[in-house]
Amino acid sequence: MSASRSPGGSKPLFQQIADDLLDMISSGQVGPGQQLPTENDLAERYATTRPTVRQALATLRDAGHIDNVPRRGWYVRSVADMTWWMSRRDSLRLIGNPVDPWTIAVREAGHVGTLGAVTVTTVTADKIILDERLGDVLDLRGEDLAVCRTQVRYINSIPSEVTASYAPHHLVGGGDFMHPGEEASPLDLVTRLGYTPTAFTDTARARMPTALEASRLELGQGSAVMELVRKTDFHPTGTCLLLAHSVFTGGGARFVWEVDAMAG
Repeated sequence: MSASRSPGGSKPLFQQIADDLLDMISSGQVGPGQQLPTENDLAERYATTRPTVRQALATLRDAGHIDNVPRRGWYVRSVADMTWWMSRRDSLRLIGNPVDPWTIAVREAGHVGTLGAVTVTTVTADKIILDERLGDVLDLRGEDLAVCRTQVRYINSIPSEVTASYAPHHLVGGGDFMHPGEEASPLDLVTRLGYTPTAFTDTARARMPTALEASRLELGQGSAVMELVRKTDFHPTGTCLLLAHSVFTGGGARFVWEVDAMAG
């Protein structure tokens, strides 16, 4: 890479540096997961200061092109090529497995999955999730509350998904569902109470992330996400006892639903 400046300085220098680096990434000179030149190297090449270089790098970071690894440097963002087989995501054969089904799926795809810490909170029935009132989905009555387990999930150390699972407080309150340190999946935790999942209903849409989602998923400006809500019905109630709300980063992800042509 050679340092270049627009004639007459039509662009700020930090923007010129950012453009040159983006050209390197787009042309494949520096590929996903590879390190960019150091801040000192860039400052020397462009005869400028490190704050100017950092401004250029921050521009690319905010756009979702690169990541900063503390004490190591700046790297081209590596997007995991991942296919989510949604029809198998909560398979009954995985219930009781000590390894979370999400971790199994990521491992089978050849990646390294890491589960962030779980946060457990209670929420009111009036919470709106994908245009529906939570109380209507979980059949909450009066002042009934729901319990929410929230977790960020990482693929190859990069945030991939933030998921929040909701169940009626009168059903799971006081049980394992309330424990942040419990590693089993939310589906498994409800099944432990004597309920058997019978049907899933999925709703998905692409949209722009909220500020909190963008922060949790470390998304740059203009990055879209895939939002998925899965409602799980259980026997013997015949009603939805678990709602899973997941927000996925868009890059590198494919979602596949297998449908029985004879069903319905």
